[in-house]
Amino acid sequence: MKSRHILECTFNEIAVRGIRHASVDSIAARMHISKKTIYDLFENKEKLLLSSLKYKIGKIIEDISVFSQKNDNVLCSIIDNTVYLFKFFNSVTPLLYEEIALFPSIERYCESVKSMLLDAGRKRIEEGKIDGYFRKDADFSIVGRLFESQVLAMSKDNGEKYTSVQICFYSLMIILRGICTDKGLKMIEETVNEEYIERILR
Repeated sequence: MKSRHILECTFNEIAVRGIRHASVDSIAARMHISKKTIYDLFENKEKLLLSSLKYKIGKIIEDISVFSQKNDNVLCSIIDNTVYLFKFFNSVTPLLYEEIALFPSIERYCESVKSMLLDAGRKRIEEGKIDGYFRKDADFSIVGRLFESQVLAMSKDNGEKYTSVQICFYSLMIILRGICTDKGLKMIEETVNEEYIERILR
C-alpha cells in the first residue's frame, strides 16, 4: 500500500515539474515520510521515477482494456481510447517529454510503450477493415500522421475557440470519416450523438 502511494505521489510530481526537477525531498515531505523510507523501497531516483511511470501507464492500459471490452464496435473503441490517451499525455508538463532522453531506462520503457500503443492502434484499424467500417486501403501510419497534422492545424487556427480535448476529438472525427466506408459513416451517425460527445469531452 505504501509503495503504491509513493508511486502515485511521484508521478504527480513529475507530471507537474518534469523528471529532472522531481524532488525526492518534496515527495517525502508531501507523504510525511523520510527519504530513507523511499530509498528502502527504491534503490535510486531513476528507479523510483521509472516505477512511477510503469505504475501510472499500467493503470492507463487497464482502463483502455476496459473501454475496449465495453464498446460494441471498433469505431467507438478507437475514439474512446484516442481521446483518453490524449487527455493523459496532454495533462503532463512538456518538460517530461523533453527530459526522457536523460534517463536511459525511462527512455527505453517509454519507447516500448509507444511501440505497444502504435501496434494496438494498427490492430484496431485492421479490425475496422475486417468489420467493414474502414476502407481496405486505410493505412495506419498515414492515418496517424494526418491526425497529428489536423490537431496541429486546428490548435493553430482554433486554439482559443476550442479546448485541446475538443480539438483532439474533432480532428479524430475528420480523419475517421475520411477512411470510413458507408457502413462506418452510418455507424458514426448512429453512435456519435450529443450524449456520446458530452461524455467523451468530459
